[in-house]
Amino acid sequence: MPTILIATENINDAHDVRRQLADRYKDIFISLNPDNSVQDFEAHEPDVLVLAFDTLAKSECYYLGLYRLGTVVHTHPHRTVILCDKNEVDRAYELCEKEYFDDYILFWPMSHDGTRLLMAVHHALRDLAASNTAFGAVELAARARQLEDLEPILERNLDHGCIHNVAKSNVQINAWVQEFKQQCAPHVDSVRAMKNTVEKTPATILVVDDEELGRKLLGTVLTPENYSLMFASSGIEAFALLRKRRPDLILMDMMMPGVDGIETTRRIKSAGQFSAIPIIMVTCNSDKKNVTACFAAGAMDFVVKPFNRSILRDKIRKLLAWPDSLIAHLPE
Repeated sequence: MPTILIATENINDAHDVRRQLADRYKDIFISLNPDNSVQDFEAHEPDVLVLAFDTLAKSECYYLGLYRLGTVVHTHPHRTVILCDKNEVDRAYELCEKEYFDDYILFWPMSHDGTRLLMAVHHALRDLAASNTAFGAVELAARARQLEDLEPILERNLDHGCIHNVAKSNVQINAWVQEFKQQCAPHVDSVRAMKNTVEKTPATILVVDDEELGRKLLGTVLTPENYSLMFASSGIEAFALLRKRRPDLILMDMMMPGVDGIETTRRIKSAGQFSAIPIIMVTCNSDKKNVTACFAAGAMDFVVKPFNRSILRDKIRKLLAWPDSLIAHLPE
């Protein structure tokens, strides 16, 4: 059963929102005090967070506070729906377009579309379920390579049976071989199908940099490599993107206001579902203290600004071809 948390300062608004959702969803909770936002979120771990404040600024502050003060929000999969009035629709659209939030509803004054909130929550839960089953191209490639290594073994077994126990009777051997063939044949087909999929799927790279120029520069360097690129201007925005789509590698700027690259990397690596994503730190300073901090936080490598484009590309290719420790994280 999905869990919904309504965050607001107005108890009447909380009851209005809850009343619209109550017929479809049972586990609905209310967070009225922003000072308790972290405790409320971590106590309920909602699938959908409905931000029902009377201004978008309050919704932004509430959610920003969760990321700055909490730890569960970074790793707990969830979706956000913000409620707004007619004067802030454009701003709400902008926030959702930038993926700070997932969806918005013109809620004040109350519209005639009484099921709009229900539909938004339904879409949020559907999107959440879909994202929980997805995994990146490099992980897919890792599984394909794992199965590809088994392919010649499977085919040899299909041809020869690999029977070593001479004590078995011919009848037992023949029965065993037929059973083995039936079990192995589908896996051989899966290997070939997966290989074809991987060849057509580009790796996804998340670029995290608070400066637009830095994001554009890295985009210029990586676009010719045919990677699928995602961009975040802060650590908090990076986590918002991670909740929606899992990248195969992250390029992390070290110096950022608020939650810096070191702390963002540390939080990513502390999250079980994100810990296997390789991170390359981008820094202006290569002194021993900074480098040590990068690796201590969990970065796999680093590049120094202004970076050599060829070196950066080589580092990325090397880490994207690093499948072994990903195998344990692949879905069965």
